[in-house]
Amino acid sequence: MNNLLKGVRVLDFSMYLPGPFASMRLADRGAEVISIEPVQGDPSRHMGIQREGTGVVFLAVNRNKKSVALDLKSEEGREAVKELIQISDVLIESFRPGVMERLGLSYEQSKEWNPGLVYCSISGYGQDTVALNGFGSHDLNYMALTGMLAQLTTVEGKPAHPSIQFADYIGSFGACEEILASLLHQKETGEGTHIDLALTDSLHSILGVHSLIHQETGREYGINELNGGVVCYGIYETLDERFITLAALEQSFWRNFCTQAGKKEWISKQFSPAKDGSDVFEKMKSLFKSRTFREWSEFSKRVDCCMAPILRLSETEDHPVTQERGMFYELGGGLKQVATSTVFSQKKTMHPPSIGEHTEEVLTSLLGWPEEKVKRLQSNH
Repeated sequence: MNNLLKGVRVLDFSMYLPGPFASMRLADRGAEVISIEPVQGDPSRHMGIQREGTGVVFLAVNRNKKSVALDLKSEEGREAVKELIQISDVLIESFRPGVMERLGLSYEQSKEWNPGLVYCSISGYGQDTVALNGFGSHDLNYMALTGMLAQLTTVEGKPAHPSIQFADYIGSFGACEEILASLLHQKETGEGTHIDLALTDSLHSILGVHSLIHQETGREYGINELNGGVVCYGIYETLDERFITLAALEQSFWRNFCTQAGKKEWISKQFSPAKDGSDVFEKMKSLFKSRTFREWSEFSKRVDCCMAPILRLSETEDHPVTQERGMFYELGGGLKQVATSTVFSQKKTMHPPSIGEHTEEVLTSLLGWPEEKVKRLQSNH
């Protein structure tokens, strides 16, 4: 954890992935993040594989945070939130549009209590969008509606079901970007900001090149040289049914590959089409299938030709670059987590909190509530 954001207090009402991943990235950079959880906890605590009674989804995106458990429908719960908003710099929420307003915690209400508040609302389709407003959706739906899912296809051209939540994570990066920009504005002007972050917007934003190419050519799959359309840039199967990537776009890299592979006659064929039946493509496939995954992995280390093996997740931790960058570190309890910072220190890292672990600490030390009042609030849960 570094201290670039030391002194910034973030009040996080979000749950599941997009908001918590964004607030964890802020926490890893030194922000004080206070998660406002329902008294039963973030639902991700109870999702999927459990580790000592807590779901690993929660554990993966909630380190370096404090947990305050509150019933937002209770009078004392709302009182505590109001006071916390008054002393916070950032608020993150990911409820359906209209929920925070019904709770009396909308941006308009919150900025009366704290005019400089940076208020980030994360939703699927935006706060004021009429189409699909209020409909339940998840990552797969956002990918489907933006054209992103159509970019991930099988050899037969069918959409492939991704095993990673692209909309949630890309939206998280967008949220951090907007929050940090708004904090700079806040520092210069004292003014707050309402960030209306739609996860669909975040996906659309990374398809800009695809959109322009489609408008100009009618093709929907982006840059032909980068989408598997040419032999120098693609994925090839090895003898033992593993896979290797080759991305030799520059002539020097392609020449290195051809020379060291003993195929100098291919040097002038760099951008031959990667289509079944194409002479060079068929020969390329045969070449890669003539050696094992390990042999090609060693080739990639020896020959400067933009080649890399497709590693399984279980193999990435031991890769030299991953090791040198310190991307995996011990969090405690035998768990290893992945860092979010480019410069990351383990020394001050806090384990993901238990439900309401910091309720008494926050309400007494930050808000000055007497212990009796805090205990009364907790007993009413």
